[in-house]
Amino acid sequence: MSTSLRQFIKFCLVGGLNTVVDFGVYLALTRLTDWFNDWLVVAAMLSMACATVNSYLWNAFWTFRTKRTDHGVMVSKFLVVSVSGFILYTFLFSTFIQFGFGDIAVKIVLAGFLVAWNFVGNKWWVYTVR
Repeated sequence: MSTSLRQFIKFCLVGGLNTVVDFGVYLALTRLTDWFNDWLVVAAMLSMACATVNSYLWNAFWTFRTKRTDHGVMVSKFLVVSVSGFILYTFLFSTFIQFGFGDIAVKIVLAGFLVAWNFVGNKWWVYTVR
């Protein structure tokens, strides 16, 4: 099995865990409290932030097993990839919600978008040793 395929499989497993974290936090905020019922976008942003921290830790130390020693640069690049994905995600989530799409359906569709966005950015820019 090629290194890229192995990394993609691990990345998808981490992504599955990120999805559990994201949905778990989101459902806890929106279904277990009344306050976030009027703040779905804020709840989505908070749940996404929790999943992003989880993603960095697992992908740096397990998926890509980076040999980089410039951790400040690596974290900065990770944040650029993650924040740009986060901004796109938030914009798309808000837009689809305003057009009347269900919040859970939108999160499911956007999860696929984020997998592709983050794998490409992380593999070929964040964790690559040059």
